[in-house]
Amino acid sequence: GGQIGSAKVLHAEDMYKIYMVIYAVALIINAVAGIFISNNMPSWTFPDYLGMTLIVISIVAILILVFVKNLGKKISEALVLYNMIATCGFSLYQIIILGDIASYYSIYIGNILLSIIAYIFVKLKYVDKASRGAK
Repeated sequence: GGQIGSAKVLHAEDMYKIYMVIYAVALIINAVAGIFISNNMPSWTFPDYLGMTLIVISIVAILILVFVKNLGKKISEALVLYNMIATCGFSLYQIIILGDIASYYSIYIGNILLSIIAYIFVKLKYVDKASRGAK
């Protein structure tokens, strides 16, 4: 970032990283909450294992996007697209099986929106880089 007096100016790249770190923390909280909720159930079911697996893979994908330099457009877009598809698919599945438990819908709708925002951030990151002639 640039300097104006002693204040640091946040650039698009900084905002991207800040969002992705916050998103990764949100995914980790989801995973921990999922474990606690499932441990209070009589037994883990296939959806519990599937959901936990998808969340863990999403956490890894987002952390790779945050901490690995110069992944390139194709790998970055593949990771964030996987995350969005897995999140949307599992969230919609959960909404369907929850049926009348509408109070949980907001969690899954929020997860879908966060994954879409992450996807938009990655797409815009490469639009920005292309406009500056960076790789």
